[in-house]
Amino acid sequence: MPARPPRRAALVRRAERRTLTIEEARQLVQALEEEEAFLQRVRDWALLNQWLVYHTRRSDDSDAGFFDLYALHVAMGRILHAELKTAEGDLSLKQQVWGEALCLILDAWGAAGLNPQRVEYHLWQPSDWPEIEAAFRWLR
Repeated sequence: MPARPPRRAALVRRAERRTLTIEEARQLVQALEEEEAFLQRVRDWALLNQWLVYHTRRSDDSDAGFFDLYALHVAMGRILHAELKTAEGDLSLKQQVWGEALCLILDAWGAAGLNPQRVEYHLWQPSDWPEIEAAFRWLR
C-alpha cells in the first residue's frame, strides 16, 4: 500500500523549517490552491445570494484564528461565520478558540431567551456543499 501523503499542517511546518522535498512542496501548493478555490466558490455562492461577504486576503499582519468568511444578509437579518477547510485541513488552536468562543456566546444568548439562530458558525469542507448552498440560500 502506498504511503499516505503528509497532511497540509505537517507540510507547512516543514516548509517553515525549509525541509520540504520537491514533491512535498508540490503537494503543499496544490493543497493551498484547493483551499483558495473552495473559498472562492463559497464566496461566489454567497454573493450570488445577495450576502455581504468579508474575507481577509492576506492575514500576515492580522490576529490569528479569525474566521475565513464573515457574511451578513440584511433582509434575512443573519450573520454567518465560516471556517473553510479542505478534506485534510485541520483547525489551528486559535481557530478552535474563536469558534468555541462564538458558540459559547450563542448558547448563552439562547439560555437568556434571545434569538441566537440569526448568528451562525459553520466549519465546512468541500463535501459539505449541499449544506453550504442551503445556508446561503435566500429562503430557508
